[in-house]
Amino acid sequence: MGVVGLAENYHACVGGGGSVLEVSYHGMAVAMGRVPRFCVHGKRAGGERADGVASAKATSVREELRGLIRSERQIVGAAEFSVEGEIKGFGYLRCKALWFRDDKRRSPIPLCQVEA
Repeated sequence: MGVVGLAENYHACVGGGGSVLEVSYHGMAVAMGRVPRFCVHGKRAGGERADGVASAKATSVREELRGLIRSERQIVGAAEFSVEGEIKGFGYLRCKALWFRDDKRRSPIPLCQVEA
């Protein structure tokens, strides 16, 4: 996870304690999971960063939904997912996550908002 605009001495560890995020595709919930504790650091020699990993151990997406996602990636070049939920010690997080047709592409702008 990349972060921007943090002071050099900024450091915070958040998450855990019942933090949960939901992933949806155009309003249709596709996954939900707990957020483990992770840390965010300001600028250092390696730049700004957040230490954290999101993963799904098991997921099942209906074939119709899989087809919609595949089509959006083919036509638009990326499929857009929403990620939102409460992260303890951080606030309510809302993100747009893009899954590009070319998986090596990255979004050049931050796509998340935090409501404290």
